[in-house]
Amino acid sequence: MNNLSLSILTLLHYNVIVRDTLEYALNHPNYDIKPYQYKKKGVMIEIEQPTALKQFIDKNAEIGKKVTEEIKALYAAIYADDSTICHVSGTELRVDHGQHIAIYDVVFPLHEDVKKIVDAHLGFARKNNLLEDQLMRLVAADERMYRAVAFTCLYRDLERLFVEYNKARNEAKGEITPQSNFIQGELLKIVNHIKFMRDNQSATDEEYWNMVDYVIKTVDQTSGRRALPKDKKFKDIFDEGRKIIGNFLMQAEKNWKELYEPAIKELLEKAKNSNNQIKVDVANQANKEEKKN
Repeated sequence: MNNLSLSILTLLHYNVIVRDTLEYALNHPNYDIKPYQYKKKGVMIEIEQPTALKQFIDKNAEIGKKVTEEIKALYAAIYADDSTICHVSGTELRVDHGQHIAIYDVVFPLHEDVKKIVDAHLGFARKNNLLEDQLMRLVAADERMYRAVAFTCLYRDLERLFVEYNKARNEAKGEITPQSNFIQGELLKIVNHIKFMRDNQSATDEEYWNMVDYVIKTVDQTSGRRALPKDKKFKDIFDEGRKIIGNFLMQAEKNWKELYEPAIKELLEKAKNSNNQIKVDVANQANKEEKKN
């Protein structure tokens, strides 16, 4: 890869850290503390060191301020010592799974804004005939991987909250209660995040949209806007949805790793050989290119 592609790769790597924060919205029986500590360090270092992201932030005040605030919000919510979501206890990492929505609230906006910065740099590379096919394939694979992880998390929470809502209504003999109202409010937040994820993607292929369309169909069915298929129950709908998303995630992860791992290896090798002097000053030009498009 040329130096500009490697510089853009550092932005993609940062968004991988942001994406991997969604791990704490999955109900794993236990969590490895080492990846958590790596992400904890990586979240803030990008705006504390002279990185490609910091360079762009410093030279583009409006979006720079917004992204900086989003990074600090992510750190405070998930990685700060006083976080109520993730807490290190000895050699264990404890996660409060009652706060998944709080995780989405800080991960999704930041990831989208860093992606906009990536797109601005890609626009600069395209204009100057520096855009490399290897990088573009990685960008596309990274996008699919992120959406696959996000929909995995959101769909599981949609199912969990839908079951909890119906249980609360059944226990109250169909009456609306403060508990059912609260759960309904949480469901609405999940639905809004699903729509945000759908509206901010860039994929156009049929496989991706089959997954997204199924998720949206499930949302309509749970809200009563769409009837269930004949002889189907909600359990059948959610079982099928998890299978569709799981298959998409498995393939997306395979494709992403095949492109990402050698690219990161090349980045580390070139950074070592050049004393980390691989960044390219494209912040102002990239921002101008973004405004034109």
